Amino acid sequence: LVSWEDLFKCWRISVGGVMEEDGYGISTKRDAHYLTAIKEIQKALGELTPTEVTPALARKYIEYLHTETNLSVRTKQKRISLLLTLYKQGIREGLVDINPFNSLQISTPVELVETSGYISLDREQLILVFKEFAKIKGIHHWFIPWICLVTGCRIAEALQLRTWDIKQTDTGIWYFDWKHQATGEDPMLLKTHSKGNKQIPLHPALIKQGILDIDRSERGRLFPEANQRSSTWSQVFLRVTQRAGIYEKRKYTFHSLRNTFKTMCREAGVPEDIRSAIQGHTPSSLGEKSYGKPLAQLPDVLYEQIIKLNFDFIDASYQTKE
Repeated sequence: LVSWEDLFKCWRISVGGVMEEDGYGISTKRDAHYLTAIKEIQKALGELTPTEVTPALARKYIEYLHTETNLSVRTKQKRISLLLTLYKQGIREGLVDINPFNSLQISTPVELVETSGYISLDREQLILVFKEFAKIKGIHHWFIPWICLVTGCRIAEALQLRTWDIKQTDTGIWYFDWKHQATGEDPMLLKTHSKGNKQIPLHPALIKQGILDIDRSERGRLFPEANQRSSTWSQVFLRVTQRAGIYEKRKYTFHSLRNTFKTMCREAGVPEDIRSAIQGHTPSSLGEKSYGKPLAQLPDVLYEQIIKLNFDFIDASYQTKE
């Protein structure tokens, strides 16, 4: 009989390896999503093998997601997508004959479509949020949100920074050197792999906060005490927005800081290509993709634009952390 483990291994082989071990393939984090989906369907349907799951039982699993879990619509949709993928690969390899999840989907409610998307924070909200972050023990709870705000980076990118990732150009500009490195000590995994490599200048506001005073004499994570799980930081942000009195479900997350950076860049007149380069978006023009050094790796050029942003209003609300 074909087991879920057989189906999972078949999919693993198809993607070519484990990023953290081989330098290519998928990450262990993505592995975990598939294993969670398998564990969950077994909980819902019992110890059935993949070949025993019929379309009727697949619908029963979807009903289980709706009635027995508190998962968001998007997470439920992701579960179905993962199982679809496992079965598709199983069919290609001859392990199973049918995909019971074909033609099955979880629709997004109209209300959710209309209200989807993370909202940028305005100045007053930023002041409230950073006042709350200043109260949390651990210097990483202060600098991680600061880095996300002034560079527009993803939370995972800030968490993975190493002590040697802070560098300085020949002209004296300090910058974060985000470079995809899947293997070795303290790997750096970027969402778009090496295409996401970027050298983003440190905003003067971040230097004023003392980022350069952090001890970087030893090799390791810049914030070794910081939990590396983005989900943990999502919970931190949720509590911060609740205490700040601005909480709205699925509206304000760490990604809101990334959105806020983009909004502030627009308001300050930072060109779109500069905004995209700083945030690690793939260049749209062929010339930018193929010729010369990418704009994202020219920190001196980026610095001229990033200093247009003014974060002094946050300083006014901040009491020095002990």
